[in-house]
Amino acid sequence: MKLSVLVPVFNEAATVETALKRILDVDYPCEFEVVVVNDGSVDRTAELLAGVNDPRLVVVTHPVNRGQGAAIRTAADSATGDYRIICDADREYSPQEIPTLPAPVC
Repeated sequence: MKLSVLVPVFNEAATVETALKRILDVDYPCEFEVVVVNDGSVDRTAELLAGVNDPRLVVVTHPVNRGQGAAIRTAADSATGDYRIICDADREYSPQEIPTLPAPVC
């Protein structure tokens, strides 16, 4: 089983590095990837994403902002996991809770 964590971002320079570190540091019970869609950010988000060197991270870019729904659809289309979950970059949700979610399907 492989899990894809979908992360839509738009102008998240203040939180994106911390959010990705928290997501990547979780002890997942399976193989996983993190698919980030930079949805046309005009701040330093793209630069910060380019500085993250982790083979589990996939970054896709929308040249202009298309909205959160479009970013999630793009992330889902780019994901290779059997299961997908959305985790935002503004740290609203706790990535530490993600490993408990696939338990009912395993």
